[in-house]
Amino acid sequence: MCVRSQVAEMHGELMEFSDHLHRQLQYKEHHLRRLREELVDLRGPLAEPQTSDDDLSITSDYDTSSMSVSARALINIWIPSAFLRGKSSDAHHVYQVYVRIRDEEWNIYRRYAQFYELHSSVKKVHVAVNSFDFPPKKALGNKDTKFVEERRRRLQHYLRCLVNLILQNTPELTASPCKETLTKKLPFFG
Repeated sequence: MCVRSQVAEMHGELMEFSDHLHRQLQYKEHHLRRLREELVDLRGPLAEPQTSDDDLSITSDYDTSSMSVSARALINIWIPSAFLRGKSSDAHHVYQVYVRIRDEEWNIYRRYAQFYELHSSVKKVHVAVNSFDFPPKKALGNKDTKFVEERRRRLQHYLRCLVNLILQNTPELTASPCKETLTKKLPFFG
């Protein structure tokens, strides 16, 4: 009888320990996923070969962790930084936009006004752009660090969604993605 009691107690302890390990593993996986998302947001898609080709995206605004390298986004876009230019009343932020199409990569530098101009012109042609999250103009407080960082992230997301829409509607860009074709369709990237 005593042995059965000890076995039952040990079994209970093992079940508790197993449950504890499972919770720890879930927490660490969640934390790792969050860190990966932050890294992709800051640096762009990670180049890791994977085996699944489900739910493929053609721009870099989607989770690329389940894509094989050959099926990775056709066009990768991210905005790694924003910096202040000009003096006093003429001070403004310039956003660095990094673009990569396969082995071709380049940087462009744009003010918010140029993003706004792009948005205004594209939404006349593609009504779907009206549903994209485009950060509004802000006259006061637009030099605040938190505001600039949030605007940077939203502009990055906007550009990725916009390029995805353009790719879906431009077969020649999808078939043969390159800087020349992209800049013909969207001179903003030239």
